[in-house]
Order: sequence, then C-alpha cells, then structure tokens
Amino acid sequence: MSARVLGAAACLRRVLPTTAARTIRVIQPAGFVVGRRYASVDATTSEVEPVDARRSKKSSTRAVVKQLEFISDPWVLGKYIEDLLAKDKFEDALKTVELASKNMDTVVSWNHLIDYLLKQQQIKRAMATYNNMKKRAQFANAQTYTIMFRGLAKSQHPKNAVAEATKLFQQLKNDRRLQPNTIHLNAVLSVCARAYDIDQLFLVAGELEDLGLAPTAATYGVIFNGMRQYMWREYNDLDKETKQANMDKMIARGQNIWVEVLDKWRQGRLKLDEPLVCTMGRLQLLSKDRKEKLRVLDLLEQTMDIPNLVTQAKPLSATSQEPSESGVVPNPQRKGGFVQPGQNTLALILTTLLTGRQTGAAAAYWNLLVHDNKLIPDNDNWLRMIGVLKSSKSSAQAAQILDTLPATGIEVEARSFGIAMEACVRDNINPHVMTHATRILRTMQARLAPTPDMHTMRLYLRVALVSHAAFRGRASTGDEVGAKAAYGRQIATALAELWHPYIELYNKYFKSEAATSAATGGDKRAAGMLYTNQKEVIALGRIMVGAFSKVIEEKMLPGNNNRDMIIASAKINKGVTAFFADRELREPKLNTQATAARKRADLQRPPQQDEDGSAKKKSLFDIEMPELNDRVAGDAKHTSQSRPGADFVWNTRKMSAQKDKAKQTQYKKSEWDAQTPVIDRWISLSDGKDDSAKLEETHNDGFIPIKPAAEDAAANAGCTGELNAAASDSADRANASLWASLMARKS
Repeated sequence: MSARVLGAAACLRRVLPTTAARTIRVIQPAGFVVGRRYASVDATTSEVEPVDARRSKKSSTRAVVKQLEFISDPWVLGKYIEDLLAKDKFEDALKTVELASKNMDTVVSWNHLIDYLLKQQQIKRAMATYNNMKKRAQFANAQTYTIMFRGLAKSQHPKNAVAEATKLFQQLKNDRRLQPNTIHLNAVLSVCARAYDIDQLFLVAGELEDLGLAPTAATYGVIFNGMRQYMWREYNDLDKETKQANMDKMIARGQNIWVEVLDKWRQGRLKLDEPLVCTMGRLQLLSKDRKEKLRVLDLLEQTMDIPNLVTQAKPLSATSQEPSESGVVPNPQRKGGFVQPGQNTLALILTTLLTGRQTGAAAAYWNLLVHDNKLIPDNDNWLRMIGVLKSSKSSAQAAQILDTLPATGIEVEARSFGIAMEACVRDNINPHVMTHATRILRTMQARLAPTPDMHTMRLYLRVALVSHAAFRGRASTGDEVGAKAAYGRQIATALAELWHPYIELYNKYFKSEAATSAATGGDKRAAGMLYTNQKEVIALGRIMVGAFSKVIEEKMLPGNNNRDMIIASAKINKGVTAFFADRELREPKLNTQATAARKRADLQRPPQQDEDGSAKKKSLFDIEMPELNDRVAGDAKHTSQSRPGADFVWNTRKMSAQKDKAKQTQYKKSEWDAQTPVIDRWISLSDGKDDSAKLEETHNDGFIPIKPAAEDAAANAGCTGELNAAASDSADRANASLWASLMARKS
C-alpha cells in the first residue's frame, strides 16, 4: 500500500507544472516563518529594512567613488583620510581606502586607519584592519610596523599587547621585503617593559646580534626602565630578605650591562645621553646599601664631569675596584664627549643626597649646577631642593632659597612654602627659627597675594608653639618667669603676624559679594569650593584660638595682656562657633544620627517667610557669620581650652606655683621692663628679626649660602632700634598691653 502511495506521489510531481510547485512552496504561514527567523521583528519591517540598507550603502558607495574621481595621488588620499579621522568618521575613511586600494598604493592611508584604532585602544580591530590591508594586496612598510609597535606599547592591556607585538615581530623578521631596525626593536622592548615581562624583554634584546643591529642609548634606557619597573611590581609581595636578595641580583645584572655601555662609549660606538645616565642612576638607587646609593655621584662624575662633593671615608680607586661592585669603570681616555647635565640630573642628585643621608652637600651641588653651569631648574627641582632642606632641618637655607625663586618661568606652588615652613618645624631647637619662619611667611604673602596659603600660616603658628628649647633651657637655670614671659611673647608675636591676613581671608570667604553669590547660587561646584576654603579659614582660626588660650590660661604675659588677648580670641571664636552650628546639614555623612535629629528639629519649627509671604528657602552654604569688628563685652571670659599635647607644646603650668609667685613678687611693676625686657634676645616685636640672628651663626655646621646676597642692614638696624627703644621705655609700660603695641605696629 505504501509503495502505491509513493508511486502516485511521484507521478503527480511529474504531471504538475513547475509553477504550481513553486506556488505551493510560497504559500506558507508567514507568521510561522517570520516567527522562527525574526522573533521580535514585524514581517513588513523585516522586508523593508534590508532594502533601505542596501540603498543607503549603494548611495554612500557612489559618493565615495565620485570623491575618488578627483583623487589620484596617494599623498592627497592620505591627507583626506586624516581629515575624516579627525572628525571621527572611521567608517567613511575605511570604505574610501578599500575602494581606492583597487587602483593605487594606499599603504599610507591604511597606516592612518591602524594608528587611529590603536589610539582608541581597539587592538583587535586594528589587527583586523591590518589583515584586511594585506588581503587587498597592500603590503605593509616599515612605518606600518613602527606605528603598530608604538601603539601596542601604549595599550591599556599590556599582556595582550605583548602577544601581538611578538607575533608581529616574528612576521617582520621573516619578511623578505623589509628588515627590522632599531626603532622596531625599541618599540617591542617598550611593550614588554610596560607588561613587566622581563623574560620576554631579554629574549627580544638577545636578538640584536642575530639581526645585526647596534643598540642605541634608547635601547639600553628601555631595558633599564623595564628592570626597574619589574622590581617595583613583582618584588612587593615577597618577604624582606627575599625581596632584597632578588633586587641585588637585578641591580648587579644592570651594572654588568652598564659596563658594556661604558665600554662602547669609550670607544665611540655609543653616544650617551642624559636620560640613559639618569635611568641607570635611579636603578642604582634601589639598592639598600647607602654606599651603593652614593655611587650614583661617581657615575655622574665619570659621564658628566660633575665633581663628587660628598666626602667619603674610602675614595674609589681604579686598582681596588671591580666593575661588578660599583658599576663604574674609570678610564680617562674616552672618545665620547661628556653628557650635558640638565633638570633630570639635578633631580637625581637631590634624590641621591636625600636617600644617601648626605643632605649637607645639596646647597653646594645646587650652586654648582644652577649658578655656575647656568642650569634653569623646573618646578620639580625647586620642590625637591626645598624637601631636602626640610629633611636636613635647614630652616635658614629654606628661607633663603624661597627668596631666589624666579618671578617668571615656573609656577610657584603653595606647597613650596608649606615644605619650607615644615623645615622650620623640624628645626625647632634653633634659637633663630622664628626669624626664618617669619621670613618664609612674608615671602609667601608677597608671592601668593592676594590669597596666601592657609596651611603655611597654620604651620607658622605651630613653629611658634613648638620652638621652646631655648626657653626650657633658660627655665632650667632658674629664670622660670623670664622664660615663661619670653615664650608668651613669641606666641603673641606670631599671632600678631597672622591677625590681619586672617581678617582678610575671613572677609573674603564669608563676607564678600563673591562668597555670597557662590553660596546662594545654584552652582554646586562653586558652593563646594567655597565651603572647602571656608573650612581652611576656620581651621586657621581654631589653632589661633588655641594659641590665645595657651597664653591666657598659663598667664604668660603681665599687665593688661590677658584682657586684650581674651577679646581678640573671642572675636575669632565667635566665627568658629557660628560655622559649626549647622555643620550636620552641610556634611550629612559626618554624623548621621546628629543629621537626622537636626532635620527633625527643623521640621518642627515654623518656616521662615519672605516679605511677600512666600516660604523662604535658604542655602545650606549661606552661613550667618559675625563681623570680626564686633565689640566684645568688657566682662568677657575665656572659655576655650587649649590642647598643648597635640603639638608637643611646652606646658609652662608644670612650673612650681610657689617659685613662680616668688619670682613675680621680687619684681615691682615699675621695675618690670628694666629687669625683664619686653622682647627676648632671639625674637623681635616687629618682624621676628634680631641683629644677632645671622646666617653664619646658625646651628648648622658648614652652612653654604644658596645664593650670595647682601644682608638686609636696614631691617636689622631698625630692629635694633626697636629693641633699644623697648629697653628704655618708661615705667608705664608695665600696665601697657603687648598685644595692643603689636597691633599698633602692624597697622
């Protein structure tokens, strides 16, 4: 039966016309076919879109063909492709190059496409474009490989870039048309160095001899940089002993390579440059041994003819020195000329002196390179030099070098003055440190006007608080009253220096029209920046209130000083209190519970209304701060308490109360000025300078001036006159206020 049915079906196929058979195939459930092929697309849409796409493609192709009718030169085509890529029209540029590849040489245009993709970090698409170029009979040239290697060296995926770079390098070696050059090799080495693949780095470097290439200074520089980056990355997770052992091996390996570099340089086969010498020097600085670090200075002496100004116990000699130990091969006969030192060299020297604990030679090296060799330092050099002076506690040199900052050519940063002021904080046992700190403060105010650095101002007040070694020594000899009074005068003088700048900053960030518009405006960024500056002002105000509190609570100054300083402190403290009143609303994440409680309390209060009766909306950054010139009641009391332990402040309250009382009773009010000078020997009322505070009398041995400069004789003479006038003042000065006299001089 089944055989009959199959036979009948076969007969029907032979009898029926072909048109009928085609009709049977077409008449099918359209929804079923579309549902299987295009589950989420309408049937009519699926039929129309391909037609529109084909039409747009044909029209764009015709436009490209029309454009190519006017381009017959490969250079003109390359410029046209550059313009398209500059407008981010990559698809149009690709289509143009593909069509132009049929009739002309378009390798330059393909290079532009590959370079564009690599800059966009599209490595896979760049490799696909490279293969597309080869399929269209456009063979890569040397520039193509250079572009690809350099692009891979800047890739954000270094490991993938290493695989692609090594594969391309193998293709380049096997290419009969092209020969790899040193630029290609250096680019591949850069790819390996960025990926921290030290093994692949040395494998590629080992092919120099096979390829018949001569390494350049850039080749060795990439190798040294790769070794240094590898040590930073791979040795951090090791234990201390294993890490140092591996680093010593890597440094020894680098020193052996450096011996080869010096040998080629002596023979004239290699030209040294500053980047290579500094790269080797920074590799040498990774050694743990301090003597090995200082050998960088010998390296600079040999390659740049910069004398080693650091005195060593055992000088290096050519007979007792092995190349593997020092990395320096002394040889007076060299065909290569000396390397010209630059800003990179100066930075290396300062880093070597800092890590080798030979900061005393920093000023000598600075004068040699900057003043003798006419080297122009950059911002980094200035910051490094000031940092070295900070480490060596050279407050006098730090104050002096800030006066030598050029007016133009560099961007004077606020942290330069902050680092110099930190040098004064570290040099707090120097009896002349307040002279140097005041000099730094005034230089900063002149250079950063009209907005001085508030962090530097806070550090200046800290210098006055922590510099009490001379006073403690004076108290240990039995003169506790005089030491206590001199310490109070030092703090009061520092507060007087900061009083008027603080008022200007306070009015600028709280009372000016610009501050009000920024606080009430809708710009959140401007309001945030204003609030940050306001916090800096209040931080300065708080430390000033703390300094006032110390002088007042410990009763350091006689006469009416306490009353006047209480009033001055109260004015600042009013603003500090007002600022922190609504802090929970401005910084809700600081204390979530306090913020929630404050919001609940504000909801219970009736809303404020404007004159027209509408609800008044106030910005959180519109702070109602008091005026600094507001009067304070005559019976005002000091309620704030200082915390001297935070800044290692000498607490004079620990002195014996009985001895203190006995010392005070032996002086009558009329005899106070005659026996206890208002100004101590090492501090001045007017500007913090004293005739005895000269550079050559600092506690630093072997002081080397940063730059020869004439002494400010007029300022010192004026200071001396003030001292004499203070010593010979009348007896009524016993009841006079030191704070009032300071304010009178400052105004």
